[in-house]
Amino acid sequence: MFYNNMGVIHHAIGKPNLACHYFQMALKEDINLCQSNSKKGNEEKPLHMLGGSRYHELMYNLGISLLHAHKPVQAFDCLIVAVRRYHRNSRLWMRIAECCIMVHKESNEVDFEKQKNLIVDIVGTKDKQKVILTTNLSSDKKYSSESQSYAVPVPSLEFASLCLRNALLLVPPSSDSASTPDPLFLIPGVTPPAPPPPPSASPSNPLDGREVTQLRNAILIAAAYVSLCLGDYVIALEHAQEVLDGESASDVHRLLAHLYAAEALILMDKITDAIEHLNPENIKSLSFDLPSTLDKSEKVQLRTNPPPKWFPNNLTSAHVVMQYNMAVAKTIRGQLDQASAILKQIWQQRSSVCRVPSHIVMLFIYIELQLGHTDVAKNLIRQYSVQQQRLTS
Repeated sequence: MFYNNMGVIHHAIGKPNLACHYFQMALKEDINLCQSNSKKGNEEKPLHMLGGSRYHELMYNLGISLLHAHKPVQAFDCLIVAVRRYHRNSRLWMRIAECCIMVHKESNEVDFEKQKNLIVDIVGTKDKQKVILTTNLSSDKKYSSESQSYAVPVPSLEFASLCLRNALLLVPPSSDSASTPDPLFLIPGVTPPAPPPPPSASPSNPLDGREVTQLRNAILIAAAYVSLCLGDYVIALEHAQEVLDGESASDVHRLLAHLYAAEALILMDKITDAIEHLNPENIKSLSFDLPSTLDKSEKVQLRTNPPPKWFPNNLTSAHVVMQYNMAVAKTIRGQLDQASAILKQIWQQRSSVCRVPSHIVMLFIYIELQLGHTDVAKNLIRQYSVQQQRLTS
């Protein structure tokens, strides 16, 4: 109990690696206690020792801390063990899917630090040099085309889609329907139907209406991302639109919903509809909480979650991401002048606080070459080449 509580405390203050250490020590103590008690007969055990193992709860806690420590493969193994017992926990299914997503792509921040990978090689002499640009800045792992069953428990996007489907089935469609059931008129001799069971969060505390809403939005956003990666654009658009059509959603979830909906629409060749989602005015802040109108009855809340580590971490960077995607949409449509103007506007905003995606350089070079501005493209290549000294010598 002591080691588990220490792990929970360190996890809550944002130290997942220390939390993992304490959870592992708690697991060892739990295993040793069960082994020592197994040598005794049931008649010699006190009542609190019968079925007193906390193995699955500790594996759950360890898996969550490993996930926050950016160790998704190890976290996946722990949570798969926990879900065998807590298979009705929708949040647990979502965490397993998050492990699969993190294996696919660890963080958004890597897309803002790839300027050094812009140029692959330079061939030829100084007078007649040829610059070989990379064909793809993104190192995202593609989904497997092998005929493997989605039900195989491996940290893949295919298995993530199955986990998110389970999570959606286990969480109610809205918090209102779960909290305020319709009144039942009792009829003599007729047994009224049983109310629907609340969403199970065991071994965690029960979920209130606000937490159910946040959980459902998080599941829908994750499902939209996985569907995009797997090429199911229609389902991705449906999930993203459901978040936007909902009565309440955090600003971060709305940002992701707009981005995923726009990407799905672009891939479905609906550029005009996509551009409507990419308007920076759609996002006013980057809050992780629901609108304050839902929290009037909870003026004092105890924060037990670790500090969020999410990127982009400020509103300006989020707007830059939306503007970049709008430039991509206009480029596909053939409006190169407008796309170039948007990119120049983004370029003027970059600073230590506002970081811009690395892909903007590749798009800028493409647009300038298409417009016939060869010198501008060459200057960009010189500026962001890992071999900058060789180019300018």
